[in-house]
This record gives sequence, structure tokens and C-alpha cells, in this order.
Amino acid sequence: MKKISLIIIVFVLLLVTGCTNTPKNTKKLICTRTITQSETNTTINLKYEVYYDKNEYVVKSVSNEKVESSSLETLGTYQKAFEEAGSMYDSKYASNTVSLNGNTLIALTTIDYTKLTQEDASKFNGESMFESNGKVKLSTLKEAYESQGTKCE
Repeated sequence: MKKISLIIIVFVLLLVTGCTNTPKNTKKLICTRTITQSETNTTINLKYEVYYDKNEYVVKSVSNEKVESSSLETLGTYQKAFEEAGSMYDSKYASNTVSLNGNTLIALTTIDYTKLTQEDASKFNGESMFESNGKVKLSTLKEAYESQGTKCE
């Protein structure tokens, strides 16, 4: 059960996240959260950058999720969850890398919302994020992040 909820949380966070180049004429919202799991000696640092235009429509999101643990089993579980969630995205609108180096796992996901369609998002139950004009409002993503416990500024 714990493993399933971990996968769901990772998927939701990847869904609402998304290269590190700043799109022109955009502003940026940053959401962060640190989770400590003492039973597995694991620390998870989450950072989400959301770029949006003057009308507050999302242009791009970048997620950087860093898991540090002395447990290789725990790191393996997170690695599998990040890879499974990332495999749901198409390279025409997203990039996803997962790397393990020692006791640190990093998942980096970028989503280009100017290329993501509602039909594409329906493949991972993300179609409800879209407005009738086919765009995603900043407030929608911010609400999704905050519902997962992140703090946005």
C-alpha cells in the first residue's frame, strides 16, 4: 500500500511538472518541499519551477526531485517509480532523466506546455488541468502542487 501511494504521489508530481532554458517573456513560480522518512533514513527534496506568460498560462515546468538514502532498496523503489511515471510522457513535449549516483537519486522532468495537448494529457489522466482554450492556468498547477504539500512562492 505504501509503495502504491508513493507511485501515485510521484506520478502526480511529475504530471504537474516539467529543460532548464527560461522561456522568453515569462515569470517563474517556484514550489519546494522536503520530506524526511526516518524509518528508511531517507530525505526527499522536491523543487518545481513553473514558467508562465502574462495571462498566467503555463508555458513550461521543470521538476527536480532529489532522493538521498542509505538504503539501496529505497533508492531502487524511487528509481522505478520515477522511471515508470516518466515513461508515460511523449518526447514531443517532455524530457525525463533519472540518475543514481551513490546514495543520491535525481529525477529531472521538463514539460513544454505549448506542445502538450489535452489529448496527450488524457493518457495520464491530466486532461482535467486544461481550460476550454486548451491551455493550463498557473493557479491549476499551483493548487496541485500545494495539495501535495509543497510551498509555492
